[in-house]
Amino acid sequence: MKPKQLWTQGETQFNSRWFPTIDAPNERFTQEIFLRVDSSLTTLSNGVLQSSDYLGNGLKKDHWKLDKPHAPYLAMIAVGNFAKVDDWVDSLQLSYYVEPAFEKYAKDIFGNTPEMIAYFSQVLDYPYPWAKYDQIVVRDYVSGAMENTTASVFMEDLQVSRRELLDDHWDGIIAHELFHQWFGDLVTCESWANLALNEGFANYSEYLWNEHKYGKEEADYNLWIEKDNYLAEVGSGKLDPIINYFYENPDDLFDSHRYSKAGLVLHMLRNYTGDEAFFASLNHYLKANAYQSVEIDDLRKSFEAVTGEDLQWFFEQWFELPGHPVLEVSTSYANDSLTININQLQVSDSIGLFVFPLDIQIWEGATSTTHELLVDAPEITMTLPLSKEPTLVEVDPERVLLAEIYQPKTSQELLMAFSNGSSFALRREALETLFSEGDSITIGKAALFGLADTSPRLREMTLDNLVGRGHLTNPDMAKAVQKLTTDSRSLVRAAAFSAYSETKSGDIDEVMMKALADSSYSVIGAGLEVLLQDYVEDPIWLRDFLGLTHLNIAAPIAGYYNQQVKEGHLDWYNKNLLSFRGMDRWMFLQYYIEYVVLTDLFKDESTAKVLIYIATNDNEYYNRIAAFQSMTLVIPETPENRNILASIAAKEEDQRAKAVMNSLLAAEGN
Repeated sequence: MKPKQLWTQGETQFNSRWFPTIDAPNERFTQEIFLRVDSSLTTLSNGVLQSSDYLGNGLKKDHWKLDKPHAPYLAMIAVGNFAKVDDWVDSLQLSYYVEPAFEKYAKDIFGNTPEMIAYFSQVLDYPYPWAKYDQIVVRDYVSGAMENTTASVFMEDLQVSRRELLDDHWDGIIAHELFHQWFGDLVTCESWANLALNEGFANYSEYLWNEHKYGKEEADYNLWIEKDNYLAEVGSGKLDPIINYFYENPDDLFDSHRYSKAGLVLHMLRNYTGDEAFFASLNHYLKANAYQSVEIDDLRKSFEAVTGEDLQWFFEQWFELPGHPVLEVSTSYANDSLTININQLQVSDSIGLFVFPLDIQIWEGATSTTHELLVDAPEITMTLPLSKEPTLVEVDPERVLLAEIYQPKTSQELLMAFSNGSSFALRREALETLFSEGDSITIGKAALFGLADTSPRLREMTLDNLVGRGHLTNPDMAKAVQKLTTDSRSLVRAAAFSAYSETKSGDIDEVMMKALADSSYSVIGAGLEVLLQDYVEDPIWLRDFLGLTHLNIAAPIAGYYNQQVKEGHLDWYNKNLLSFRGMDRWMFLQYYIEYVVLTDLFKDESTAKVLIYIATNDNEYYNRIAAFQSMTLVIPETPENRNILASIAAKEEDQRAKAVMNSLLAAEGN
């Protein structure tokens, strides 16, 4: 049963629906809000709670006040039965609002916030600009999170147990919303066209925090994901300038151009100017524009004021024009000279020439030198005297440049790049190419390097790529994989247990049982996936896991029940399906439907009730579609059931879901 809650969402232009205002990001006001609510409920709004007065008849009046100006879309209220957990950083009070069941986990979820505030304040040389900072988790939220001034709202996915946090944490989204308190709330984009001045910085804060807390390799891993997100969006046909004045709906701007690409461009700018100038420029920008609206030229002017350099060329091509460089790189060696040719393939009617400095690293044996080349033409050639042929030539070795780089390499060069590369991104790219293009011997060599890599992300990637390739029966490989079943990172352990199942070792069951004793749900799930393949009758130890409602546990058990067509477990399926939310529910729904079909339970009354509930009430449109589609497939086709389906489709408000539902109804009617 859902708890009683009320919350608001103002971005982009929605707050005028609950109080009179002009929904524009360049408006400013201070505010006082009085909330009269049931005295058992907790309230939250921007600023500081001034008073909470009991009114009698079970009511109270809370008075919230924000005395510094902010934009209308950043105003918020939330009311509900929340547990409030207080924290501090120096004299600044922090509060975490969660449902009472998660009160004991609030500091596990949000506990890095004090360190984040201290770090961001220090690196920006600008203290946290507001009187307090609250973070609240609500049900059925419309997005991942929202950076309302002094009071960020988060989706319910953040409410997890200490055990679930062993596999992953929510630091990225927590840092993102916190950094907005400077970039977005203190200094706000003048128009939605300049949204990247809010979201690009918040996106890049995730890199800064990961670099500070978890190291550069972890930060670079997430940067690679951001680059992939942007390139996937370009591949789908969207190609905008980051600063885009031509849009139909401001909500359309919340995409990988304004988030991922803008963050990647800020990373390039940091590397171009150097850390000292980069952070000094951000400080200048914040001080010059505090409690005001900004556009992209305000950021450029701050960087120019600090660096003394004309940066129009950088800001124009990266922020105000679309696209990115696509480079074709070729090298040749002859007559004691190395020739490097770089061709910009992207130059066309829609995307122009890019100008940028480019690092080129040249390896001679175990030593390397780095040269800088200014790329300012569609095709450019660099010739360097060299006494012998290099073992590796690497363009943009740190993978700082936002570009697609096509440079053919031999297997030996890729192994060299992986074993000697100074950046996570270069090593990851080399390893990925080796696994996709290398021969069996090369893959074996790369795998042994990968299993011993310093980056847990690359150890996990290596393990995942070894499955199904036949290399794991090699004694050295099996030994290396078994060693990783005790890795400090749970996701590496999980991947190691999955891979170890292919080693053909005599002790596989003995080793896999250790997975079931692990604290991590991911590791236990990997163990269940392997061990349950050997059973027809339920093992006694399976009972210990039936009460754990977590997809990593439920999925392999459901796979086992479905494979063996185990009857009598519909209540277990119903319980799990109703407990899961978001993509977890969508994934488990596939097992659920397969089970009710295999066991002939689609006529069971509870099946229809569960599917109707999800098709009607789920917060995610794709789950409502999936449940609706499942009903058309498994629920008996009767006039009564068709009326139920028609009623669900008629009430559906999301146009994407409504179109699919109507299409399914039409197909069923034929």
